[in-house]
Amino acid sequence: MIGKLILVVMLAGATALVGQVADEGAAEVNPFGAPARPAINGPIVEDAAPSSLDQFQFNGLMVMNGKVRISLFDAKQNKSFWVRQGQLGEYGVSFQRFDEENETVVIAQGGVTKKLSLNKVKIEPLKIAAPRATPSPPAVTGNVSRPSPAANVESDEEARARIQRVAEEIRRRRAERRKQLENRTN
Repeated sequence: MIGKLILVVMLAGATALVGQVADEGAAEVNPFGAPARPAINGPIVEDAAPSSLDQFQFNGLMVMNGKVRISLFDAKQNKSFWVRQGQLGEYGVSFQRFDEENETVVIAQGGVTKKLSLNKVKIEPLKIAAPRATPSPPAVTGNVSRPSPAANVESDEEARARIQRVAEEIRRRRAERRKQLENRTN
């Protein structure tokens, strides 16, 4: 019995020792925490595969109180936003580093990284368009037909008489409806 107990204790100790050796150098993993961001140490390799980062453009850089922020423009949403270095910004985009010499930044989203160059805006004056030529009126031929005047033109007296007849008809129909409603209620 004592032999079995010693064997169990030794086995448990060996298991703990092996687990400690295996975990040396590995960071403690919290299953409930946010996933760790991968460290970017090597050069950024641009691949030809399209990614969700292709829609972003690097518009500018701002340093305030030692904190670096970049301005990104989302071409799909037609919206600009600012991202601080090392923090997660809109759409899950994070700003990794800025290369001052080449004026480029490295952004990441979901483990995918992309190197963006600063947009250079060239200001050009608008080109003045030539004035449009006004179209000339159509040529008139000698054989032009003019519209004939209306055949039946009412005089003022006829128009008043017609309006009077319409008004009388409306009054007559309203009186009929009132009689019908009175008969239903009785």
